[in-house]
Amino acid sequence: MKNKAVKIFLGVILALVVVFGGVAIVNSVKNGGEVKDAASPAVSDNADKNETKPFETAKQPVTLKVVSVGDNLIHDGIYEQASKRANGNGYDFSFAYKRIADTIGNADIATINQETIISKSYQPSGYPLFNSPEEIGSEIIKIGFDIVNMANNHMIDKTSKGLSEAIDYW
Repeated sequence: MKNKAVKIFLGVILALVVVFGGVAIVNSVKNGGEVKDAASPAVSDNADKNETKPFETAKQPVTLKVVSVGDNLIHDGIYEQASKRANGNGYDFSFAYKRIADTIGNADIATINQETIISKSYQPSGYPLFNSPEEIGSEIIKIGFDIVNMANNHMIDKTSKGLSEAIDYW
């Protein structure tokens, strides 16, 4: 049990590092790979005079388009529709996201709270103990979500085994 708790804790820490590290990387890339400390003046090449140069002219602000979506909670009716659309060959969830796909794809960072886990050992299920097929994960990745949060009240709907499989999936 301790090993699973450590995995979950490390997963949360990794998610935080990805979010904050991703912002720093995007910022660095948009600044030409150069990281500057705006609070410190540039030091002159002439060390003998110990003078400082005035602050450089301010660059254009860096903008970052972030989109966050909450509670991607998949119920039985959606599974049934996705199964029919796939003609008995898995699940096709594209219809569920077609109206937001462009918005998500145009974001610099897109996050989603995946309220249902993805555990291959269990059949897809709805309320009260949710589980989604891998096709839901494939679809949200396909349309451009970068960060998937699973820390919610349904993360152990299929026991620690289901959670472990969901972590492995992502």
